[in-house]
Amino acid sequence: MKTEHAGATPLGIAAHIAAALRAAIAARGQASLAVSGGKSPIPLFEALREQALDWSAVSVVLVDERVVPRDHADSNTALVACHLLQGR
Repeated sequence: MKTEHAGATPLGIAAHIAAALRAAIAARGQASLAVSGGKSPIPLFEALREQALDWSAVSVVLVDERVVPRDHADSNTALVACHLLQGR
């Protein structure tokens, strides 16, 4: 994603991503979102979680899952579930 400045906020980036997901849902009835795990994207995940979006039409996939159980502290699956998909 290209932004006009390096100080783009997680909320602004989340709004941009949500708009792209809504457009994909409108065009195809579904959308896919590939995300990385780790601590860096947590503010973005939390901002994206608050966007008005039909999450039932969005498939979220990890691009870098670790081979650990889901309940392990290093699980990216658990991180995404907690910070992006919580309540969905």
